[in-house]
Formats: sequence, structure tokens, C-alpha cells
Amino acid sequence: MMTIVTKANKEVHKVDLLLIDFDKKSITVSLWGSDAEGYKSQENHVIAIKRAKITDFRGCCLTVSPDSMFFVEPPMSEARILQSWYENLGDSSDVKLASSQSLSEWKSQTWKTCADIFSTNLENSDKVEYFTIKATMTEVQKEMCLYKACPLPDCYKKVVDLNNSFYKCPKCDKEYDSFKWILVLSFNLADFSGSLWSVALREVAESIIGEKTEVLSSIREENEDRYLNILSTMHFKSFIFKLRSKVEVNNETSHLKTTVLDAKTC
Repeated sequence: MMTIVTKANKEVHKVDLLLIDFDKKSITVSLWGSDAEGYKSQENHVIAIKRAKITDFRGCCLTVSPDSMFFVEPPMSEARILQSWYENLGDSSDVKLASSQSLSEWKSQTWKTCADIFSTNLENSDKVEYFTIKATMTEVQKEMCLYKACPLPDCYKKVVDLNNSFYKCPKCDKEYDSFKWILVLSFNLADFSGSLWSVALREVAESIIGEKTEVLSSIREENEDRYLNILSTMHFKSFIFKLRSKVEVNNETSHLKTTVLDAKTC
């Protein structure tokens, strides 16, 4: 516990706690006044806080205010699961501080729900929009994840198999004796407001699945069931997605196209 002297020359007690969760990310939480005085120093205990205030002094952190609800060892199953996870954590040297991101940086992201994305694009059908969304993958189009593409580094066009050990790229209009695999992950993501289809390309798709394209293509050729099982494990996984969206018109029919620019587990 520390003592802070306010501008009114009054002494106020303060306790700073460092919290960590399943993502191995931590943040500082400050207790003030009677909350600080009533807190008994307890390390490695589960804490639940509701209605904490986000502040931006020397980075993003939390403050427990009179309107907050603060519980030590709350009687809930999630608390027991978190406690067990922490006890088996072992090396915590790779824990990242959420405080390193300022509140202004966090607020600069445009957070939307699935329903918001649809309504925003319908209102601005001629604009490309960028959003951040927390959502869960509910369905993956397994049949379309891998395709054979032009072997040139900057070309991703699907090649035509000439059935003579050569492949033709329609874009380059050339024939090659090799190709490269391209990973395209098309999936449905959902939150409490609705759902939408999105697509992740190449490196972004690899980061979501957790496997390199070369590894996945080898697995598919050697063991189709194992390959499909890897894709099935993506169902009901939640991420924080950065999306680019735009309404496109094909044959006089408009549809919303969203592309994943980045994805992080949550």
C-alpha cells in the first residue's frame, strides 16, 4: 500500500494490483481509499471486477471506483478454471502488458457488431470501411481452402491443370511445370447481433489456423481426414478481427464482401 497526497493536501491510500488472464496479457488495477485499506494482500488469487474505469495515465489501466463491484475469489466455475490455469502456467516471462497500449490507441479502433457492419455498408455502399469486431467462427468452407496457383511470387491466379505435368496461368498466359499452394479461409463469424461471411487470405489465414500452407497441403495429400479435422477445430473459436468491408455488385445483385486483415485470439 502507498499513500498519495492530493492537490487538496489530503492523504489517500492506494494499492496497485497486476492482473493476468488466459491470454497471458496483464493490466494494472488501482484501488483507492477504503477499497485499498480494506484489501488484504493476497497474491495468486482470482479477482472479479465489474464497472471498473479505464484510465490513460502512463498507458491503459483500470481503476476501481465507488460504482465498481470488486470480488476476491468469486464463487463461480470460471474462477476455479482460471485458478487452475494459473497454477499450471509455469514460466510467465512471456506475459504481455496491456498497459503498453494507450487508451487513445484502443479507442482509435472502430468497434462494430455484425449487425453494425451490415447497416454501415448499406448506408455507405460506395465506400470501403474498416472495423474491429470480436466474433466466433461458426462454419468453415473446407472444400475451398487450398488451390493451386501460379508459381510466380507476385501472382496468385489459380492455374489450369493441363494433365501433362504442366500448369497454365490464365493471367500470365504461360505454362509452368510447377505451382504453389494458396490458402484461402472462407468462414462464417457470429456475435450476439448476427453473423456474416468473411475471407482470410494467405498469411492471415495461416495465423488463424496455426499452420503453414505447405504443412496443410502436405497433410491434405497424405491424410484427408486429418486435414478436415484441423479445419473442424476452428469451429467456435473466438478472435478479435480487423476487417475491411465493401458492398460489391455482380449481375445487378449487391452483396457484402468482408476480408480479414488481422486476427488475434481472445
